[in-house]
Amino acid sequence: MLARMRLLNYKGFSDYTVHFKSGSSFLIGPNNAGKSTIINALRLCSGLLSLAKRRKPEFGTKDEKRDRSVAAFSITSAPTTGFVSENVQHEFREVESRIELHFRNKAALYVIWPLEGNPYFYIEQIPGAQPSNLRVVKSFYSTMGVVQSMVPLERDENLLSETHVRDNLGTRLSSRHFRNQLYYRRESDPSEYGKLHEFLLQHTPEIGSINLVLSTSGDSAALDLYYTESVGRTEKEIFWAGDGLQIWLQLLFHIWRQMDSDTLILDEPDVYLHPDLQRRLVHILEDLDCQVILATHATEMLAEAGKDSIIIVDRTKRRSKSVTDAAVLSELNSLLGSGFNLQLAKALRARVALFVEGHDMRVLRNVAKTVGAELVAQERGLTVVPMGGASKRKLASSFGWINSTLLDSAVDIHVLIDRDYLDDDAVISVIGEFDSAQVKPHIWKRKELESYLLSETAMSRVSGIPVDKIESYVDEALEELKEQVFGQMLAPRLEVEKRQGVHFSTSFSSYMKVFEGFWANREWRISRAPAKDLISGINRRIQTAGGKPVSARLLSARLYSHEVPAEMRDLLLAINEKLV
Repeated sequence: MLARMRLLNYKGFSDYTVHFKSGSSFLIGPNNAGKSTIINALRLCSGLLSLAKRRKPEFGTKDEKRDRSVAAFSITSAPTTGFVSENVQHEFREVESRIELHFRNKAALYVIWPLEGNPYFYIEQIPGAQPSNLRVVKSFYSTMGVVQSMVPLERDENLLSETHVRDNLGTRLSSRHFRNQLYYRRESDPSEYGKLHEFLLQHTPEIGSINLVLSTSGDSAALDLYYTESVGRTEKEIFWAGDGLQIWLQLLFHIWRQMDSDTLILDEPDVYLHPDLQRRLVHILEDLDCQVILATHATEMLAEAGKDSIIIVDRTKRRSKSVTDAAVLSELNSLLGSGFNLQLAKALRARVALFVEGHDMRVLRNVAKTVGAELVAQERGLTVVPMGGASKRKLASSFGWINSTLLDSAVDIHVLIDRDYLDDDAVISVIGEFDSAQVKPHIWKRKELESYLLSETAMSRVSGIPVDKIESYVDEALEELKEQVFGQMLAPRLEVEKRQGVHFSTSFSSYMKVFEGFWANREWRISRAPAKDLISGINRRIQTAGGKPVSARLLSARLYSHEVPAEMRDLLLAINEKLV
C-alpha cells in the first residue's frame, strides 16, 4: 500500500507531500488545487513500476540530491500513456523536478527530471538499498490499478484488433472501445466474462439484462451492447441510455478487472453520475479489499464516505490535511457543506432513514446481504446517517419532528444505539428520549455492533485456526478484560449509591458478588466485553499461532446465515420489509 507521495518542483507544486490512508482516501479541494496532478503522478508511477517488474535496470547514474549512485530506468521506456511532459518543471523554472512515492513497507520509487540529461527513475527496497532481482521487485512492490476518467460512449463501434484495444485500455480512448473490451474479455475467458456480467447486474439493479452482439456486413464488423430495464422488456442499445448509466457500466468494468490490485486509483469518477450512483460507488469501493485513492468534487460521495476518509489538497500549502479536528472540519464544511447535514437532506427523500453510530453500516451491509435483506444491503430507498456518537442522538429526534411536521411522517425513522455498559434503567431512559411515534430506537442487547460478529466458527474460517483453539483464545482474552468490564459496570452504580449515602466499599463488595454471578455465564461475558478489545486480544493469539488476523468487517462478510444472531437478523429483515 502507498503511504505518501512528495512532489518537488513538479508541475503546480513547489514542494508538497500528500499522505494516504490505508483504506480509502478521498482527495478534495477547490478547483486548481492539484488533485488531478496528484492522480496523474500516481498513474505515471503505476506505469513505471510495471516496467520495473518486467526488466532489469538499464543504466547506472547518480541521484545528486540524495548523493547516491543508483541502477535506473529511462522514463521513456515505460508505458506512460497520456502523460504530458512539456510542463513538468514547476512554473517552467530551470530546476530539477521529482516525484517520491513511498510505500508502507518502506519501499520507494524515485522519479527525476534532472536539469541536464534524460529523465529517469529508480526503486529502493529499503532506504539506501535497491532490490537485488526481479523476483524481489515483483513480491515487494504492491500493484497499482488506475481507472481513467470516462466519457459517454460512441454511437457506433466497429470491431477493432485485440492488440489495439489492449494497448489503449487505460487511455483516454478507453471509452471509445468499451464494447470491444467486453467482446475480447468474453472471447478470451467466457467463465470470467460470466462473472463480470453478474457483477454488472448485481450493482446495476436498474438493468435486467445485458447482451453483447457482433454483427458482420461484408468485410466490416460492428458491436452493439443491448440492455433491458428491470421494469421493462424492450431491448435498447446502450448508446440510448443516459450518460450516467454509460459511465457507470464502464466504471464497474474497470473496477472489476483491477479488483486484485493493492491500490486502486480513480480520477473524479463522479462526473456524469447521479447522486444515487455516486453513493453506490462509495459502497462498492468500501467493499473492496484494497486501498482506494480517489479525487472528487461530489459532496454526496464525501458525505457517504465520512470525514475519516477525506484528505484536503491545496497546492499553496506544504502538505495535505486530514479531517481530524474541529478547525479542519469547519474548513471542510465551508467548502462543501456539513456532511451530516447532507445526509439529513438525503434522508428527507428516502423511504427509510437509519441513524447509526460510527461507520456501523459497512458491517450491517455485509450482514444484510447474508440474511437476505437485499434492499438494506443495496441501500435502495434507504438513507444511512452516521451519528458519530451519543451526542448526536438528539438530531435524530429533531429529524423525527421535521418528518412529522413537514413530510406527514412519510419517512420511517430507525435509530441503532450501542448498549455499551448501560443497565436496564438507563436503557429505558435512553429510549424515552425519542418520540416513539416518529422514531424507532433500537438499543443492542449486547455491548456494541461488533459483539454480534464474534462467531467462533467464523473466526476459525477466517483465521485458519481450529475452532477449539479459537474458543480457548476467546476465553483467555475475556479474562484479560474482566477488570475493565467490572469497572465500567460498577461506575454508574457508584454514582447512584453515592447520592444515596452508600459507602464506596459497600457498593464495591456488593456489586462484586453480582458481577461474579454474571461473569460465570460465558455468553454474558462475550456479550458485555468490549468487542474491539476482545478481537484485538484474540488476534494476538491467532498471529502467534501463525493464523490470519480477523476483523469486524471481515467477519461480517464471512458469517453464515445461521451464525447471525436472531436479534440482528430480525431487525435487518424488518427494515427490509419497509423498503419493499
